[in-house]
Amino acid sequence: MYDVTKFLRNHPGGKDILLDHLGQNCTEAFISEQYHPHSEKAFRILDKYCIGYTDDSQMINPVIDPTLTDLVNFDEAVLPQVLKMDPTKYQKWLHQANGSAKMRIFETNFFEFFSRYPWWYIFPMWIPIISYCTYYSLSLGNSIPAVLITMILGFFAWGAVEYIIHRFLFHIETDTKWGNFYHLFAHGLHHLSPLDPSRLTFPPVFSVFIGLGFYILFQNVLTALSTRDALYAGAALGYMMYDAAHFYFHHENKFMLKIPYLQWMKTRHLRHHYKNDNKNFGVTSPIFDISLGPFSILEEEQLHQN
Repeated sequence: MYDVTKFLRNHPGGKDILLDHLGQNCTEAFISEQYHPHSEKAFRILDKYCIGYTDDSQMINPVIDPTLTDLVNFDEAVLPQVLKMDPTKYQKWLHQANGSAKMRIFETNFFEFFSRYPWWYIFPMWIPIISYCTYYSLSLGNSIPAVLITMILGFFAWGAVEYIIHRFLFHIETDTKWGNFYHLFAHGLHHLSPLDPSRLTFPPVFSVFIGLGFYILFQNVLTALSTRDALYAGAALGYMMYDAAHFYFHHENKFMLKIPYLQWMKTRHLRHHYKNDNKNFGVTSPIFDISLGPFSILEEEQLHQN
């Protein structure tokens, strides 16, 4: 018997399918390959919501390697334990482990304090930068249409950057101590604890350095483009909207649920977390998943149905 009330808003297939089986035996629906197949990670997540057993309960959970699940105690700081584990087991452990929403990274309170931040910081940080770059591009004598078109190009260019970073930098396979250290901070922590609201946007400390690095790159490489500041403003706007969308994809939002496209993208992203993290890399756009592959799960299911 499971009480999945707290998981309703995060269910990749939407909450309606859960409510349809409220108070019923949902074994067939949970394990059926034709109805609503679930990954091994879904079984491990479900375990967290177990509240009891019926007289005819049967264990249907897949066999899980205990040597992997016991490597890290999530009641203690995660980083020191990851650095001490066999580095060749890190990737398998990461895909089997389920961290808590309040997972601690560092043993030292000072560093732990700076590992958490409010998601909304992205707006007071990036809006002034976007506004200044737009104003500065106009002050150079560029026309308003030229600046707007360049910003639009920068906005959509961010989609390609987002996909490349997510697929090739965040999901890189590592099997060394320091490689795992990089992967844990780059993306592993998010997959361990995808419901932690204080770690859903890019850390502000890193945002400053990376944002400044890209700005310097734009200034030194695109010297012949008078609207390069507008291009940067558009890319920064794309990043800001990406971070905001990513936060809300992990938290229920009634306004967002009224927009079919955003609801669809939320479903794709949650399937990336809970079903197969080797698909659905595009967080705000499916274009590159479809054109560069592999197909997202939603497209594959549609092809199978057809």
